[in-house]
Amino acid sequence: ENLSKAVSECCNGLKDVKWIKEVSNRIWQYWELCSYHEPAKAFLKIRDSLGLTGDFSLIDRVAKQIVQDQTLESIDQNVVEASRFLKAYADDKKKRECLEAFAECQDIVEWIRNLG
Repeated sequence: ENLSKAVSECCNGLKDVKWIKEVSNRIWQYWELCSYHEPAKAFLKIRDSLGLTGDFSLIDRVAKQIVQDQTLESIDQNVVEASRFLKAYADDKKKRECLEAFAECQDIVEWIRNLG
């Protein structure tokens, strides 16, 4: 919202400033996806270490969504909306660290798996 306001002030006198809001929303979505990127990678690492077979397509898409030369138009709105469950892990450092530590426990997972 602050971005929209600042750009609107710079464009004082322009009739059509609707695009400003659209671009600022896209920038916000980009930053949201950036914050979800690391938790998504940790979930995929857990999936791989536990051999889980559920539908991880959304998490795959979030993990792959951020690329260096990406344009704002290429951000998938559906991915942004659906991936908001990762927000809890992106916003809470302790939760994120716990998730990442668990993802690093491949050896323990294999040991436990072999006990059975």
